[in-house]
Order: sequence, then structure tokens, then C-alpha cells
Amino acid sequence: MSGALHDKYEIAHALRETGLLLNVLGDNPYKAKAYLQGAKAIEGVSEDIGKLIREDRLTELSGIGESLNCRKEQLNCRKFGALPLPA
Repeated sequence: MSGALHDKYEIAHALRETGLLLNVLGDNPYKAKAYLQGAKAIEGVSEDIGKLIREDRLTELSGIGESLNCRKEQLNCRKFGALPLPA
């Protein structure tokens, strides 16, 4: 899978950037906090993150809710350049 974010730290970085950007833009602080917590959860996982995404098991991680889980295709693919801001 070309362009995939294979490294959990790359995925966490993308989540963290999105959370920080949401803060700067004055978006819902709870949404921004969810992205920041998701980044910490991804960094702390010991299992292969690609496998968790493929098996649709991200919500097993404390700090990953259904909203972030729904963005897993974007998390596992760089075609977007940066995570698009959530609606």
C-alpha cells in the first residue's frame, strides 16, 4: 500500500497537528482535545497500528472514539497531505 502511514508516530503527528489546528481556529475544544488524546493513544500502542486499522480495532484503544475511528482511511493514507479538518 503505497503512501501508507506505517509508523504510529506519523499517525500520531497527523492527529496532533489536526488537534492543534482546531485549537488555533477556535473550533470546538472537545473535538481538538479528542485529536490530541487520540495522538497519545496511538503513540502508546504496542501492537502494529496498521493491523489495528485493517481489523477495525482502533476503538479498543483508550482515547480513540468512534469519530476518530471513522477517519481511519485518512489516517492510513497520505493522499490527503494533511488530515482534512473534521466537519
